[in-house]
Amino acid sequence: MSTTPTPAIRPKVRAITGFANLNSDTWEGVLSSSIDVLCKAQAEFESSGYDVAEVRLTSQSVAQLIGGGVPEDQALTYLKNLDDLSVQENFILNVGPAMLHDVDDPVIMRVMQQALSTLQHTEASVIIADTPDGIHWKTIRYTADLVQYVSEHSPQSLGNLNFAAMAMVSPTRPSSPVRITPKRANSFPSALTARTPSMKF
Repeated sequence: MSTTPTPAIRPKVRAITGFANLNSDTWEGVLSSSIDVLCKAQAEFESSGYDVAEVRLTSQSVAQLIGGGVPEDQALTYLKNLDDLSVQENFILNVGPAMLHDVDDPVIMRVMQQALSTLQHTEASVIIADTPDGIHWKTIRYTADLVQYVSEHSPQSLGNLNFAAMAMVSPTRPSSPVRITPKRANSFPSALTARTPSMKF
């Protein structure tokens, strides 16, 4: 009878996620340093025998990312630059919620309609309920308009796969595309996908 121990099954690392605050002046340097940390973390996990599915980076909410009063075409150009870099550096970019509250400017939702229809490596979300405000009814209507637009204008209607409507989600949840940058940025959580062992009777 063999006494060789069975190798431990390591769970799959669903994502290693970094949170960073970006702005139009320093985003390249912040992204570069953040991705460097994420790649080192990925290499460390993989050297220990883990399978890392994806490396992701989440910015502050897209309204804060592009700034108020910025023309829509300028905002889209900025988002495309970020998207192009994510392709180049092989990471998933999440630009956070387009709306956090019902009173937020819905113009951002129009920007994200265009972005999600044309940028295939950028993820976004919207908050449709939280505490203590409850359900965000206006945001839900804007979300329905966005989903319809993206389904009609993105290649093969796949743009909506990079968008999530969410409720009651903790800020540091690393799974995609449901993420919010916490107040303290430059943090790096990881998410594990564990397999339930089979049982024999």
